[in-house]
Amino acid sequence: MKQPKKIVVIGGGTGTHTVLSGLKKYPPDFFELTAIVTVADSGGSTGRLRDEFGYLPVGDFRMALVALADDSESSSILRGLFLHRFSKGEGLKGHNFGNLFLVAMTDIAGSLEGAIELASKVLRVRGKVLPVSKEKLTLVAEYGSGKIVRGEAHIDEPDDGHDGTERIRALTIEPPTEIAVAARDAILAADLIILGPGDLYTSTLAAVVVPGVAEAIRKSPARIAHVRIPS
Repeated sequence: MKQPKKIVVIGGGTGTHTVLSGLKKYPPDFFELTAIVTVADSGGSTGRLRDEFGYLPVGDFRMALVALADDSESSSILRGLFLHRFSKGEGLKGHNFGNLFLVAMTDIAGSLEGAIELASKVLRVRGKVLPVSKEKLTLVAEYGSGKIVRGEAHIDEPDDGHDGTERIRALTIEPPTEIAVAARDAILAADLIILGPGDLYTSTLAAVVVPGVAEAIRKSPARIAHVRIPS
């Protein structure tokens, strides 16, 4: 029996969601899907929860889980619930239900990996969603002028005198860490690795700059596709 091709999608946000949503439409015996998600998100609801609870940022995981969720009517209701954002309520406004759900499940399961596993069962997810690292990370961008900007949200939405026109000379992460074992194994076993689409620095490279990721990609026998949106 022919084995399904193993496809690994690396990144985060709406770009990864779009790619996974499209690939999921193929029969399960075509593709075995794995999403490897950045853990450097620091903006919006995700950033608030990250700062308050100290957990890995959950927003990109929520988007990947929803993308891979079952297409049945019951799961469609759950997908809508996971994407619901509160527009009012003291403390709740701006938060996404799916983010709150994953934080609660992290409390129950004891880890984000456990929370993802439980959420995958609830949503009847096809495939796997893995963190690129087990430690929450801060993106650090160095610009041509020598200016240093820390935090995905500040790099993505310039402020404090940073107008977004300077070229990024180097992108690193803090604190020092390494690729999660499960993410490394998935990359090494892949037939196809898809990078992007999405912001090059805060979505795609936010995962690739984690030590061990680039090395695993180089060692993998997989074909590599970089999906970019024309500017």
